[in-house]
Amino acid sequence: MSNCVLVQTAVAAENVKTYNRSVTSSSATPNGTPLALTFPTTSGSNVFTAGTPASPFSNVWLAYSPEVNKLVVGQVWGGQDPRNFTNAANVPFDAFKPQVGDIIQVTADFFQSSYDPTTVTTGTVVELTATGFQAKASATSGYAGISFKIGRAEPITIASSTGYGENVDAWYLECTQN
Repeated sequence: MSNCVLVQTAVAAENVKTYNRSVTSSSATPNGTPLALTFPTTSGSNVFTAGTPASPFSNVWLAYSPEVNKLVVGQVWGGQDPRNFTNAANVPFDAFKPQVGDIIQVTADFFQSSYDPTTVTTGTVVELTATGFQAKASATSGYAGISFKIGRAEPITIASSTGYGENVDAWYLECTQN
């Protein structure tokens, strides 16, 4: 299984420090994973604890670290293919809080299995549920959690060791609430 590739196309977190956090999780966390953050309890620490968001799925943060090789305590994570990247358990990584109007580009692994825009061909919006992000034909009445408008499909080209790129299905999403 591969992991989500997430590109911050135009996000407020690039310019506003308060929309970025250092976090740690007890399990490996791929980029694009929705997170609920708990304030640090250790004096002097600025590393938040990541957990699973609960209903109503608002105030959600997304795991997002550069998909590069990282050397942490003698171990390397990552590789040439960003779909193999994951944030290691119990090691600080980055997260950002999507704001209304932010635009991200994500691959199919951002979505719950069988709920990406290729499968849900009538999808116009994306909402977070207890089982993951789902493309839907229309917004759920009364839904107050993080949601995105599906912009357009545009593949991400992932380089390979052979010198040729592989086009991977991806979609632009615009945050409409969080």
